[in-house]
This record gives sequence, structure tokens and C-alpha cells, in this order.
Amino acid sequence: MPTARLGIEPGSSPLFKVPFDKNRVSMTAYPHSDDPYDVRLVCRWINLRSEAVRSCYGVHELCVKRSGSSLLLRHDSTRRDRAATWVALFFQTWEKMVLFHCTFVSLKARSPYTFAMHPDDYRLGNERRLFRERIVDDGYAHYLSVFRDERTRALRLQATVCEGELRKCPVWTAFVTYQSESVDWLVHKDRYRVWIMDIHLYVFCDSYQEDHQRRQYGAFEIHFLEREAVYRFEDTFYPAPSSPGSSISGSEPAH
Repeated sequence: MPTARLGIEPGSSPLFKVPFDKNRVSMTAYPHSDDPYDVRLVCRWINLRSEAVRSCYGVHELCVKRSGSSLLLRHDSTRRDRAATWVALFFQTWEKMVLFHCTFVSLKARSPYTFAMHPDDYRLGNERRLFRERIVDDGYAHYLSVFRDERTRALRLQATVCEGELRKCPVWTAFVTYQSESVDWLVHKDRYRVWIMDIHLYVFCDSYQEDHQRRQYGAFEIHFLEREAVYRFEDTFYPAPSSPGSSISGSEPAH
């Protein structure tokens, strides 16, 4: 087994494998048999002599940064501006890039060898946060954010941990599709709750029970802690018409 030389246990089952460039490049995650949160990433690529080359790092040894339609996995360092790039992964869609980023952050945050998460680890560049409020989600307090990708103008929701060791770690994300254009997509149930009638969650936390938030007709319930948050959330998708002569934009500056 070629990966044995990289510290991967013989017979290990991969957590996931993502191909790139018609499988000329691939990224595979291997958890350790004694600790599923001890994950190593193996990058395989074909060199100019048509030979398969492999390189391996633990998730705790890396940091991630967006560059256009690619994610740069770099050697983690206290000096992020000097971190050397290990590999650049180019994604055909924004959605796939988001899912890889969230997965990486989730794995790194849970690694027993991660000393501390840098604030930049949590950020996917070139996104603008339009909304953030606290919610009750599967019995826990989470932050719900709405992000807009500045390149594609697409929207997504993301729930993150509010406090503790996994603070800011993604719990789930969901992409807002054309279904949101329907007047029935977002239903105001009461002072603190809204239902989203058609949405698919990508979950990054094993203990999260999505079915606890599902309601009649498969609607996904979002329970806010503040009454005003319900209206602000609705306005994010269905903003009220601007008053005559108004030129003030409601979007927040990028962070």
C-alpha cells in the first residue's frame, strides 16, 4: 500500500476522497483507527513523467485560504503571510468549494493535535455576511448566518457553534436555490420561528440530528432567540422596497 509510507495504517478506510482535474489530482482523508478525529490528508497527483506522487499532512498541520475558485492548503504557521502552500485545489463550482472548506475546518477544529484555531481558519474569502443571529438548533444555541458569495452572488445559510472549544465551527450549511423565489418558500410561523419549505442541509457534526428540526411537509424550522431576528432574516431574502430618493444600501461591509 503506497500510503503506508506516509504514516497511513494498512487497510485504512478513507473518510472521503475528492478528485480534481479528471482525477489527475485527488485529496483523500484517512482517520486513525484509535481516534477518528486524528485525520491525515493524502494528496495524489500525476507528475510530468506520468508517475503517481503522494504527499501527506495531518489536518492540524495545515491552514486554508481561498484564492478565486481555488483553496490553498498551506503549512500552518504563526505568520500566515509566510505560510508555504502545500497544494492548490481548483473547484468547478462554488458549492463544492464551500463543502470542502467546511469539512476541513470541522476536521481541524476536532483534531486532538490542533493547538489553537486561527480566526482566518473559519473564513471563506470573498464572501459577505448579510445576517447573523442566535438560534435554538437541535436543542443547542447556534449562530445562524447568511453569506453571499461576491463572485457568483449566490447565497447560503450556515449554522455554527456559539461557545466552547468548537466555537465558530460549522455545524451545517445549506445553499439557497431558485426555490427561494417562491412566496411559499419562507413561512413566518410565529414571533420566534420560521419554516423553510425546501432546503437541503450538509451536516458536519456527527451528533447533530437534523430530523429534530424537520416539521410538516419536510419544512425546516429555524427558532430564533430574538423577535426582531425573524424580521431581519425575512428581509435578507425579501427586502422591503426602498423609499423614494433613498440611496442607502442595507448590506454589511465585508469582514
